[in-house]
Amino acid sequence: MCYFALFLVLLVCTFSLKATEQIPDYIICEGKKYKLETGWGHPSPLEVFYIRTAQEMPFHPYSTANYRGHVATWEIRDSMLYLLNVNTKIVGGYTGTVLNTAKNKRIDTIVEPTFFSINSLNGQPVEADGAVFADWFSGVLTIDNRGADAKWDDEFKGVRYIYVRNGKVIDDQLLVKEDFERINNFTLKDTADHELMDKYRLGYLNQCYLSYWFQDAQVKDVLFYDGKEAKIANNSSLIAKLYNNNPLEYPFSWENFELNGPPLASYSISGDSMFLTNVIVCSGLDFYERNEDSVSLSALFDEKNIENGKVFANWIDGDIYLKYGKTMYSDFGSERFFVERMQKIVFDSGRVVGMEWAPCDFYSDIVSSPVSVCDTYKMYVSQSNILEYYADSLQPKTLPYWADGDSVLEAWFETQTIDDERKFRWNVAFVVNCKGEAGGWTLISPSGSVFDDYEVIEMRDALFDILSKLPNKWVPATDENGNPVDCRMAFDIRLVDKKLKGEIDEW
Repeated sequence: MCYFALFLVLLVCTFSLKATEQIPDYIICEGKKYKLETGWGHPSPLEVFYIRTAQEMPFHPYSTANYRGHVATWEIRDSMLYLLNVNTKIVGGYTGTVLNTAKNKRIDTIVEPTFFSINSLNGQPVEADGAVFADWFSGVLTIDNRGADAKWDDEFKGVRYIYVRNGKVIDDQLLVKEDFERINNFTLKDTADHELMDKYRLGYLNQCYLSYWFQDAQVKDVLFYDGKEAKIANNSSLIAKLYNNNPLEYPFSWENFELNGPPLASYSISGDSMFLTNVIVCSGLDFYERNEDSVSLSALFDEKNIENGKVFANWIDGDIYLKYGKTMYSDFGSERFFVERMQKIVFDSGRVVGMEWAPCDFYSDIVSSPVSVCDTYKMYVSQSNILEYYADSLQPKTLPYWADGDSVLEAWFETQTIDDERKFRWNVAFVVNCKGEAGGWTLISPSGSVFDDYEVIEMRDALFDILSKLPNKWVPATDENGNPVDCRMAFDIRLVDKKLKGEIDEW
C-alpha cells in the first residue's frame, strides 16, 4: 500500500491551529443530530458550493467565531448528503446575516436552500421537504460523535469521518481513543488488521484534506508585471478554472497521497498577454511555514501548450485585482503582506483589454457621509479587532487621534442620546483623511436586542446621523516619512440607558 510509507501522524485530534474556533454546522445521521466541524482546513460544505460555482457568498460574518456568516444543517439519506436549511439568525451573537441589496435591509432567518438559489449541480429536483442534494461537495466530514448537545468537557466518544465524493458517501469510519492510540504507535503487524487499516487510510485522507483547504486559504497567486511583483487578490488560484473549480479534477487533490495541495502559481504579462510561468504545490498545517514542491508545467498541460517554459493563460477572463505592497515578518516568524495600492486588470481569454487603479476600499459595505480622501488608491488602516477585514492593508507610523484627548471624545458621546430603552452595540469603521476630516461611516456589525431588519436600519441611521455631527478635531495619521495620510479607524459604540458610550478601538 503506497500510503503506508507516508507519515504516521494524524489528525484533527492531534494538531491545533492558533485561530478562533468556529461555530459548527450540524448534520443528521441515522436520525441523530451531531456537530459538523467547520473552520481552518474544514470549509463548510456550503462554502464549497460557492467555490464550485465561482460565486461570492452572500453571508455577512458577525464574529471571529463564525467568519462564514451562517450555520447550515445537513443530513445523510441513503448514503447521500443533503442540505436541509441555512440559518442566518443571530444565535448567541455568533451567526451572520445576509444583505438584501434590492430591498436595502438585512435578512435574519432560517430558510430552505432555494431561498439562496442553492441547487444541485446536476439538476436533481429539490426534495419534498426542501432538502437539496449536495452533489457539489467532495471531502471529509468530521463529526463529533458525542451528539449536537455535547459540551466541550463531556467525555470523548470518538470522531466520525465520512468521506463524500460528489455528494455520495464513499467511506464512513468511527475512530475512538483506542484507535488513535494504536495508529500513533503503528507497527508492521498492524497492517494485517484490515479494519484498523481502513480507519488509518481515511484518517490520513482527512489530514491531506485539511492541509489542502488550510493552504488554499493562505496562498495567493503572484503576477510579475512592469518590473513589480503583485499578489492576485482573487479568492482562489486562477488555475482552479481549468478544472471547473473542482479540486478532484486537479492532479494534486487530497486523493493524491504522494503529493497534494493547492497550486501557488506565478504569472507574467508580456505585451498584452498573460503567461503562467511556475507552479508550486503547497501543503502543511502550520501558519508560520509550509511545504512547497515545484511541479513541472507538463504535469498540468500538454507539451504542445508549453513554449519557452511558459503557458499562455487563455482561460483567464474578467476582472483580476492586484495587491502591491510589502511583506513583513513578526518576531515569531509569521508573515503578513501589507497592501499599499490595488490595480484592476480586465482580461479577455488571457489578453489585457482594460486596466485601472482600484481604490483600496473598493470592497466597502454600507457607507454614510462620504469623506474626500487625499489619495484614492492608498488607504492606511489602524490595528483594530473590528477591522480584521482590512488586516492586510498598510499601517501608518502614527494613528489619527482626537486633538482634545480621548476622555473629551468619550464625554462627547455621552451627551448623545437615542430614545430607546434597549441595549445595543455597534462596531463602526470610518476614515480620517489627511486633513483631519472624518466620515465614511460603515456599519461593521450590530448586536444586542434589536434583530428586526427595519429596526436595525432605523437604529443604524440614527447612529450615523449622530456621527455626522461629530466635530472634526482629528489629528491625521502619518506615514514613515511623517507625512499626513488617509487612515481607516474603528469605533466601539454602545447604547446604555439611552446614552451612547463610544471609544476608539485599537490593539
